[in-house]
Amino acid sequence: MWRSRGIEPRPYGGSYEHLYLDVYPPEMQAGPAETPHVPRRQLLRPVSDDAGVEEWAAPPLPEGRPGAPLVYLTMGTVFNAEGPLRTALAGLAGLDVRVLVTVGPLADPGVLGAQPAHVRVERYVPQSQMLASCDAVVSHGGSGTVLATLAHGLPQLCLPQGADQFLNAAAVAGSGAGLSLSPEELGAEAVSAAVERLLVEDSFRRSATSVAASIEAMPSADDVAAVLEALAWGS
Repeated sequence: MWRSRGIEPRPYGGSYEHLYLDVYPPEMQAGPAETPHVPRRQLLRPVSDDAGVEEWAAPPLPEGRPGAPLVYLTMGTVFNAEGPLRTALAGLAGLDVRVLVTVGPLADPGVLGAQPAHVRVERYVPQSQMLASCDAVVSHGGSGTVLATLAHGLPQLCLPQGADQFLNAAAVAGSGAGLSLSPEELGAEAVSAAVERLLVEDSFRRSATSVAASIEAMPSADDVAAVLEALAWGS
């Protein structure tokens, strides 16, 4: 359509030619050589928003050995297919950990069947409450879960299923704050081995803690609003 009007198409239709608000910390961003279509980037600190979180009591935690690490398993609210969730849970269930699983607000927790006492399955738990109690997270690699996990300084295993999740998973692994398994690599033993590494090898938590500090240093929404106002007024 552009060429039919005698105009040469610009990368991404010119969508990034103006100021781009980026909620990803520097450790997760591609370099300038890989993003020449983004000439101006303004960082914006990501914020988790659990609607109605004040209505919740303390998160329901699984039983298990006192002091055992707590692992949160979620595949989000869209890509929460039973197959990958069941495979990931099979890998976690054999570890000396406590596991909290969320299947999504529209799914039935009973779909995963009877579980031992150290595994608890819920439809939904506010992420902001859950992450404060966790030692590691296993997820689909959605941007909300990935960024919230990093903001809490937690190591994570990404099991990308679609959309932007593959990019997120690669960025997490590249930052050193976690690991990633592709759909072809996904298996109970692979999940078990990956999570064991996350819990045992200190480098993952150190990297996640470093990214958390980077996120905390990013400009707040109020800061960025002031930048946009200044641009609007030409100052």
